Amino acid sequence: MLGKTQVNKIENEQRIPCGPLIPHIQRFKLFLQDQDYSKNTIYSKIIFVINLSCWLHKRHLGTNHLNEKTINAFFLQQKQENYHVLGLLKTLRDLLNNLRKDNIVPAPPQIMDKTEFGCLERDYKEYLERERGIITKDMYLKMARRFVTVCFGSATEPIQFDNIKQQNITDFILSYKSSTCSKSAQSATSYLRSFFHFLFLRGHTNTNLSKSIPSVANRKLALLPKFVSQEDVMKVLNSCDQKKPIGQRDYTILLLCARFGLRSAEVTHLTLDDINWEAGELLIRGKGREDRLPLPHDVGESLSKYLRYGWPQCTTRRIFIRMDAPYQGLDDIYSVVRRAFDRAGVNAIRKGSHTLRHSLATEMLRKGASLSEIGEILRHSSPETTRIYAKVDLTALRTIALPWPGGAI
Repeated sequence: MLGKTQVNKIENEQRIPCGPLIPHIQRFKLFLQDQDYSKNTIYSKIIFVINLSCWLHKRHLGTNHLNEKTINAFFLQQKQENYHVLGLLKTLRDLLNNLRKDNIVPAPPQIMDKTEFGCLERDYKEYLERERGIITKDMYLKMARRFVTVCFGSATEPIQFDNIKQQNITDFILSYKSSTCSKSAQSATSYLRSFFHFLFLRGHTNTNLSKSIPSVANRKLALLPKFVSQEDVMKVLNSCDQKKPIGQRDYTILLLCARFGLRSAEVTHLTLDDINWEAGELLIRGKGREDRLPLPHDVGESLSKYLRYGWPQCTTRRIFIRMDAPYQGLDDIYSVVRRAFDRAGVNAIRKGSHTLRHSLATEMLRKGASLSEIGEILRHSSPETTRIYAKVDLTALRTIALPWPGGAI
């Protein structure tokens, strides 16, 4: 943000604010207040807007000329003239988005793909929305374009869908599977079936190629769950500096993952209303279900300490929020966990909340918990999901293993 000397310099140069943005400053100020920015930060951001407004005025430009190109030109000039520009671009982009939202500044022109596949893609998108009722269409469209590009070299060339052979489809899926996991490859086959079914319905192919797509095996129990020892879990927890608000926040997140085995999304969506202090319960929402879990003393103490001393005063009901304005819900739980693993020097194949989740289940199994008890703690919807942890108890497995012919096991 701007220092006092720089602010005074700008004020002396612009004693009389002018330009097309002046009538809209109050509305933008209210937006900044809603984002929980401090008074000093709001003041600095308003100075940015006034400066831009005067800059537009000198060039006889109105709000209809305000766009990304104009903002970038203003930014470069400010930078060349040695003005402090930290936070300038973000401020002006927020301003632009707000003015567009209120129809004060025209929306950016839509660039329409007029190629053959571009037209086909728009038709496919409409088909997914209206006939299939699919809301999240990005992966469907991305997979269709990827297949067309691989098979025909370029989506801009004339496309002869009837030239597609079974081998083309198989080769594409095998190539895709080699660069990703089985679950993603399974999703890809589902997207392709939808695309080929659409092509057949619209008459782009004489044969329904969706029936030619092979299935991808997904052996759920083929791999061991990724986990770390309880000693390493403690190292990860102790890596947080609880004397600082961000350290207290991160410690509480990690403790919830380690003690309850919470998924990232379950941590993300926790709200203040989910804590029942009187009953000592915590409401967990995830995977289409709700569970009330007893609140252990250490978890409750950590939550209380964070909310009293580390939680910024803001309007959101989310428990875990960003430490810097705008004070919004914290969505990137993975980065919090990964940074803690790195600080603790704990090496793991994966460094997300699921590693702590698997570590909890593994420790429970080693202490004698049954698979049904583990499934209950982890809130598995099916006993089949919990079966993978049976492979972790190698000591128990050795007792039922058959001798290897010609030698000891």
